[in-house]
Amino acid sequence: MGIVLKFFKWVFILLLVAILIAVAWPWNVVVKERLTAGPFKEYLEQNVQRIDLNDPADQMNFEADFYNSKLIIVGEVHGAQKAQDFDLMMMKHLNERMGVRWLMAELSYVQAERFNAYLDTGDETFLEPVFSRWLASATQWGNQQHYEKIKALRAYNLTLPENRRLRYFGVDLIGKSERPDAANWLAGMLEDLPADAPEALIGLREAASSVEDDAFIEAAKAALAADIEDWVGLGIDVPGVRYLARNLMLSLEGASRYTAIIPNVEAMVREFGIGQDEPVYGFWGLFHSMKAVVNDTARPLALRLSESDLPFADGVTTLLMLYTDSMMNMPSRTLPEFLQSGGPYTDMSMSQDNPYLLYTYGIGDMRHVASGADAAIFSLYTDDSPYSNSKRLRQTTGILPKLQRLELTPPDQSPAEYAVLINGSPALTPYVGQGD
Repeated sequence: MGIVLKFFKWVFILLLVAILIAVAWPWNVVVKERLTAGPFKEYLEQNVQRIDLNDPADQMNFEADFYNSKLIIVGEVHGAQKAQDFDLMMMKHLNERMGVRWLMAELSYVQAERFNAYLDTGDETFLEPVFSRWLASATQWGNQQHYEKIKALRAYNLTLPENRRLRYFGVDLIGKSERPDAANWLAGMLEDLPADAPEALIGLREAASSVEDDAFIEAAKAALAADIEDWVGLGIDVPGVRYLARNLMLSLEGASRYTAIIPNVEAMVREFGIGQDEPVYGFWGLFHSMKAVVNDTARPLALRLSESDLPFADGVTTLLMLYTDSMMNMPSRTLPEFLQSGGPYTDMSMSQDNPYLLYTYGIGDMRHVASGADAAIFSLYTDDSPYSNSKRLRQTTGILPKLQRLELTPPDQSPAEYAVLINGSPALTPYVGQGD
């Protein structure tokens, strides 16, 4: 009996030691980070902008080279309120300092045109279908803070001369649920065609009035193959009609997002003239905004554009967001049932300083230097930067990185010129409708 008790005693001790090691082990990266933090904190102190997102006064002031950028992209992890506030502040700053007028948006063409129609008229019924569809599918864009941001953008636009006002250009793929709206919008663009208009345009309008996959695809192909010289003088938006027809066709054919996005950006520049000789701004998801290969083969949008032959290829600047003490709203359908809140969205922790769930090596340095600010912008890769040859901000640990891999290839590749630390953000709240 004594031998049995001794056996179980040692099993218990070994199990307890294993548990203690498992609990303590994730903190080794935190300890390592703090022991080597000195030069990084010193560098960050010299390269930080602390931002009060509740202060409407312009606070941003980048280095002179930043204002030579031709395409500026901010990458967020969708779901945190303060990211929306930062985006609005960024739009205003770039408009004031660089004359940015165009927002290359993670939206379809019709979604962007609805936003523009609201910006022009103040009629919120243009926005309602977009946000209602997002809410119905529990898409994170469908939140009240996003809605209020667009209203705030209109208020800002009204303080500007018409030729300085900000507008959206959508380059994303048309989603399945949006196809009927896109078809109706296209039919409306062709509504006033004269009776003797080219047959291809008449056929496109008829096919758009009741979208059926094969019928519309054939009509779109015929219209896109037609001589556009015959369209001149018909009183229609020729580039817009062709762009929307092409994108609706791609959606019906089941195209992947980047199959649409990359040609759409090229069309934005070459067919609409946006980004040829003026800077452009975009607010995108984190992955799209990285200027580095991800997970061995994935090539994000910012990387592709910086390697393209477009006019802004040599002037792409990216800012990537990191988060501490923050929350995000996740689509409930993406979570295990026991984690779901019962509604379309579930609030979840979004902090990259949790060594058990998600820890970004180097986040502690930034948190210390940010000193509790709503947001802080850090310039990372100046000539004297210790980050150029460091794993800081490139290495992650915790449970979440094991469940969803997000690694740079090679690991020393720089994904962005700036990091934006978002601190203490509440989660976004679902869209509830028109505000005051």
